[in-house]
Amino acid sequence: MFPTTSHLVRDCAAASLLLAATPVFAQAPAAEIRTQAVRPNLHVISSPGGNVAVWSGPDAVVLVDDSVAAVAPQLLEAVARVAPGPVKFVINTQWHPDHTGGNEALAKAGALVIAQDNVRTRMRETQFVEAHDLKVPPAPKSALPVITFTDQLSLHLNGDSIMAVHAVAAHTDGDVIVAWDNADVVHVGDLFCNGTYPDIDIGGGGSLAGIVAAIELVLARADAKTVVIPGHGP
Repeated sequence: MFPTTSHLVRDCAAASLLLAATPVFAQAPAAEIRTQAVRPNLHVISSPGGNVAVWSGPDAVVLVDDSVAAVAPQLLEAVARVAPGPVKFVINTQWHPDHTGGNEALAKAGALVIAQDNVRTRMRETQFVEAHDLKVPPAPKSALPVITFTDQLSLHLNGDSIMAVHAVAAHTDGDVIVAWDNADVVHVGDLFCNGTYPDIDIGGGGSLAGIVAAIELVLARADAKTVVIPGHGP
């Protein structure tokens, strides 16, 4: 399983690179929702807000991220087609609205939202994402994570275990890597967006050193059989 990344961040020298802006901060539906099976009872739903993992089994339905608010109805319909039954937990990989936009709808449907401590802190206050010239107002109280953690958290369900590990000062200051143990799958959120340069929210506590450290952490655990789910892209 993963250690924490704080020691890796200290060892990572920041490079003086000018990085291109990348993943889309979609605020409204702009593309169809697509579903892909990656393991038994584990699917990826790709939407305008990025990639949502859906893990189902006899104990619970669990989502990793929940796209933008505008596609919440379509997302819930897509989830129901591959994972009958209510969603019990949602894990946010970070605070940006293309990963937390469905929190309110899912919470109202009975799900418990889980995130790193800094995600709840930032969602409670107005934020500004400079790279996208985007002002993000405080989230409704019902959209806030109700379970938060500092370094790591584990869920033991459906005959497997998943661990959410804080990636320190990476894409933001609240990123988490979510790894399934037996299924050998990892959802990395916007620590990796397939087909684009890294997107680092400096004002949101991110750093190039943290991105590198987080990717090194994932690569140290992964092999040729590991399924990696990026925040955006195939």
